[in-house]
Amino acid sequence: MQLYAGSTNEFISDAVQHRLAEMLGESYYQYFRFRASASEFASWQNSLTALTAHLQYAGLRDQGIALELQLPLSSSRLDAMLTGHDAQGSERAVIVELKQWTTVEATDTDDCVVTYLGGKLRELPHPSLQVANYRQYLGDMNSAFHRRPAGIELDACSWLHNLDNDSRAFLTSERFADVLAAAPLFTGHDADGFRTFLQERLAAGDGLPIRGESPQGATHRVRSCLPTRRAS
Repeated sequence: MQLYAGSTNEFISDAVQHRLAEMLGESYYQYFRFRASASEFASWQNSLTALTAHLQYAGLRDQGIALELQLPLSSSRLDAMLTGHDAQGSERAVIVELKQWTTVEATDTDDCVVTYLGGKLRELPHPSLQVANYRQYLGDMNSAFHRRPAGIELDACSWLHNLDNDSRAFLTSERFADVLAAAPLFTGHDADGFRTFLQERLAAGDGLPIRGESPQGATHRVRSCLPTRRAS
C-alpha cells in the first residue's frame, strides 16, 4: 500500500496546485476508512511542500516517487521513496525520512534524542537510525533489492528541513557517526548536500517500477513511476 505514486514531475505539479495533501487524505480514507488526523495532514502539507521545492532545485523531474509506502508485513510507512537510474545506468531507489523537528536535546539512551512532538517532549530514535532500519527491513523483505547479480541499489537518508543550527550540529556530531554512515542526515541548510546525494543516485531519471517477492510468496510492489496518478 502507498497513498500516492507517480513521477516527480506529477508530484511537483500536484504540490504546486495545492492538491497533494487532499489526494493523500482521500487515499488514506479509502484504505483505512477513517480520516487522517489534523497533525498528519499538516505534516503532509509542510514536509511535502518543502520536498517539492528541493526536487525542483535539484532538477529531478523524471524520477519515480511513492509516498506513505507501507512496509510489507508491518504497520510502518515510509515517508517517501524516490526511484530512478544513476549516471552508469544502474537502477536505484532512495528512502527519505521527513521530519518537521526544529530542535532536539540529548538523552542518555544510545542513538536517541529528545524532541518536542505531539504537545510534549518525547525520546525518539535518531532520524537516520529510523530510516536506516527501514532500509534494512525493506532490503531483507523484498527480493527486488537483494536479488543477484543486478538487484536495485537501495539508499536512505533523513531530511529535517526546519532544524536549527545548534540541533543540526548535535545530530551530525561524532556521537552518531555510525548512524550517519548508514543514512546521512540533511537539513534546510544542507540544500546542496541533499541535492548532490540525490543526483548522484537518481540524476539519469527514468523512474522504475520495483517488484519483488515478499515472504510467504506475496508479491510486494513499489509502483514508483506510473503513467497516471492513482491511489492504492
